[in-house]
Amino acid sequence: MTTIEKKHWLDPRVAQLTENYVRVTFVNLWEGVSGDYDPEDPEDTPFLRFDVERWNGFDWEPVEDASYCTTISAYVYPSVKADKERLEGLLRTIIDTVGDDVRAGIPIKKKCEELSWLQ
Repeated sequence: MTTIEKKHWLDPRVAQLTENYVRVTFVNLWEGVSGDYDPEDPEDTPFLRFDVERWNGFDWEPVEDASYCTTISAYVYPSVKADKERLEGLLRTIIDTVGDDVRAGIPIKKKCEELSWLQ
């Protein structure tokens, strides 16, 4: 692992998008195919998780049932233009799908379950 890669993994927040009191963040919590990522297993790969939060006027609070592991590889580097653009597009897809419901107080569990299949 290079120095740049080590620095990248220090902060689990990989990318985030905030719009109209809703924030979506991709985080790397080292989740793999069957739970925790196992670097000794050649069949395993780490995936990104997305979290949806809402601004309550004082602080960001997690939206209920809105934190899901995806099938997006955690081996992305936001400093690389192609990876940054891809992550921004995926974040835009999530916020466009759930943003209005979050602001209206409508549960988004089903939509988030479907979004967990993003690649």
